[in-house]
Amino acid sequence: MTTIIGKLTILSTEMAIGPALTPKALRFAKTLGFASVINAMPSTGADLEDANATEMAMLVRQCGMEYRQFSGTGIENIDEAEIAGFKSLINELPKPVFVYSQTGLRATALWAASMTDVMERDEILAAAKRAGQDISAFLNAQTFPMSKVA
Repeated sequence: MTTIIGKLTILSTEMAIGPALTPKALRFAKTLGFASVINAMPSTGADLEDANATEMAMLVRQCGMEYRQFSGTGIENIDEAEIAGFKSLINELPKPVFVYSQTGLRATALWAASMTDVMERDEILAAAKRAGQDISAFLNAQTFPMSKVA
């Protein structure tokens, strides 16, 4: 069941997604019991983004939560290696995990790709839609490496 609280969308008992994290949203996530935060912003190499990520990592850790950065490609270039890396990261972190990206779209796409072995395509699309994200083009892409989507 998808629950939307502000801009944070709880997709399961172990995962929530949302747009770019702010200190206020971070404190809110902590009060909801989140144990880990993943910054899934795509890598652009900009110094300002690196500084923001460093500051956010410090704030997350000050809240007593785990922080990981999972930079990579934009949503149009997510591949099997990136999905495997994301799944591995999710498995190693304390739950529940909050994953964020600029608008929440990349976070949603990574979550969707990581759920293909446990959820059907229609369930994934419906959960993403409830989160305010249309990932149908992503799921329909010929190159999308999902076992149950085809």
